[in-house]
Amino acid sequence: MTKKPIIDLKIIIKKGIMPKKTPIGEKIFSLRKALELTQGALGEKIGVSRAAISQFELGESLPSPTTMAKLSQALSFDLAEIWQASPNPSTAEDEHRLLPFFPLSAYPSLVSFVDPAMRDVLHTVLARVPVLRLPGVDYEGAAVVEIQGDAMMPRYPHGSRYLLHPVLEDLRFATGVHFFILHRKTVLVRRIVANKAGTLTLRADATGEEVSYTISELRQMRQEGACFIRRLGQAVHLPPEQ
Repeated sequence: MTKKPIIDLKIIIKKGIMPKKTPIGEKIFSLRKALELTQGALGEKIGVSRAAISQFELGESLPSPTTMAKLSQALSFDLAEIWQASPNPSTAEDEHRLLPFFPLSAYPSLVSFVDPAMRDVLHTVLARVPVLRLPGVDYEGAAVVEIQGDAMMPRYPHGSRYLLHPVLEDLRFATGVHFFILHRKTVLVRRIVANKAGTLTLRADATGEEVSYTISELRQMRQEGACFIRRLGQAVHLPPEQ
């Protein structure tokens, strides 16, 4: 019977073959052990290979945003902040900003955001995604939304992701594409094609369908906690998938 060669980890580390562990890698390892999961079992739960889990734990690669979210769910622990503190070997020069994420699956609960008292609570339970920070883009107070439906095709297709920015209280100067939650139930993305005489006209790019609201109506809804408005920014730049 042939004996397996003994691997000297000290030699491997000295030669630089062993990668330096990352904070997220160590956390994944400790959480996986606490749940008594093998690397293969954890990989099956989130749809990646055992080798991928090994690479995450050893610091050879960093989970993609999608994989990070799945790991957080499988391990019952929010890994977003630890992810940010873990440099990616392949994207170490990139800077990222963690932003709240409104995926398609969150649309039924988005109506709760019209209530100012609920926003801080909901922000704590929303998933966050690391977005590549670009020069000249203001990320303060921003979030990421996943577009639902094809009403704003071709520029904003179903499932595409865009930044959401806060809007000024004075809607008289609002222009461009905005994200609306109206009457505590309607969630939509529309282009402001006219803003005059105290009235905003909203249009769906794909169908040309228009609807109008007076600024006083929207202001009243906002005061009553029945309206939420954000300006749609540019498409988000996510780190590359592993």
